[in-house]
Amino acid sequence: MKHLPQRVAALLLAAVMSLTLTGCMFRSSVEDLFTLPRVSAEYEGLSQELDDLQKQGYELVGPSTGQNIQPVQMVDLDNDGLSEALVFMRLQDDEKPLKIFVFRPEDDTYHRLCVIESSGTAIDSVQYEDLTGNGRLEIIVGWRISADVQTVAVYVPQPDPYVLLQSGYTRFTVTDLDGDGVKSLLLFRSDNDGQPVAGLYIRKDDVISASYSSVLSYTMAELSRGSVVVGKLSDGTPAVFATGVNSQGMAMTDILVWQESGGLTNIAQDRTTSLTAAVYPYMQLKPQDIDGDGSVEIPAPETAAADAGSGAAANTAAAVRGLVRWISYCGDESPDVHCVTYHDLSAGWYFRLPDTWQGEATFTTAENGAYESQVVLLSNGQPVAALYALTGDNREKRAMMGSRMALKRQNGITYGGELLAGANYCGLDEESLRLGFNLVMAEWAA
Repeated sequence: MKHLPQRVAALLLAAVMSLTLTGCMFRSSVEDLFTLPRVSAEYEGLSQELDDLQKQGYELVGPSTGQNIQPVQMVDLDNDGLSEALVFMRLQDDEKPLKIFVFRPEDDTYHRLCVIESSGTAIDSVQYEDLTGNGRLEIIVGWRISADVQTVAVYVPQPDPYVLLQSGYTRFTVTDLDGDGVKSLLLFRSDNDGQPVAGLYIRKDDVISASYSSVLSYTMAELSRGSVVVGKLSDGTPAVFATGVNSQGMAMTDILVWQESGGLTNIAQDRTTSLTAAVYPYMQLKPQDIDGDGSVEIPAPETAAADAGSGAAANTAAAVRGLVRWISYCGDESPDVHCVTYHDLSAGWYFRLPDTWQGEATFTTAENGAYESQVVLLSNGQPVAALYALTGDNREKRAMMGSRMALKRQNGITYGGELLAGANYCGLDEESLRLGFNLVMAEWAA
């Protein structure tokens, strides 16, 4: 690959190696430890294709959001056991500058199958899903046409790419809501009358079209500030939790499920207002499976943090730390408080209160110098547990000081905990303290 630009070579090598590396590799000899990985002849051919494109003025540019953001991606589109190569590029000043080159492996090399292209400023996202049920993957591309306009298109990769669907959108996701074993596209957009809707696009006779829709409880601008989460209700029913955030800092969640009698249905809808009843203060948290039981719960933060005061400052404090009730839904049944957590997003952790917790939960916070923050959880005013985020050179020593115990470690921070006088009353011991403490995990942009 001596003629290949270094960045292209590295990206191609990373894409190829990702197909084969599934864990630690053990070399059979010392010589192997110092041998650079080689790209096989078929990938040399692909490398030359990329080299030629760059000489013509094309530049590599991966999708902006989602899990598939690499400019070179290896995907088995036709389920034959061999991966196609998809290369995302831009050609400035072209009528359709955004390009996706699809290369198919043939005769020990790669040949160009097709080019998918669009006008616009960026490739927003890409997914690979079987929306037709034929065992082959379609390419779902979100194109950013301008600052205010996005379109999504579903392509069948073939010499002349066939477009199954194209529509404007704000958000989209792919899920099997109706349980037929074939995933469908769920688009969030404004309809021709400007009304915010979710549309479920289902395959019928090899055509994907909008079959069912549901009016949403918020504008598309509010949805852009929120999230779309695919999961299940507590009874196992597939659901999509779509949340919009308004200018008052309230999160409004529509829970969309499939019902034989009503199609796409919002089970959180208030029958009087026709809007969702799941409206809670926003705390930079999205609906999630907070306890690993397989179902998604909706966060319902306390309206004010104990140390927040009032006014704008209170809203700021409540947005990053505080007690959160997690609400579970089960079909037509009334929502239920599934569990309670204390979240400190600024410090990167949360603690799930045990089911044995007694009394009203409150908390206090303190900064013990520049290298230690402290949260004390209380039950009916009695201290139950103290939790610490410790930095600095002697953080490990301070995490074990007195009756403290180290709980987690991450990025130069040691998290510690301590049982206080009310721990027994709430059924909290060392084991449940460790089990209840968790780090906030970073997520892919959606």
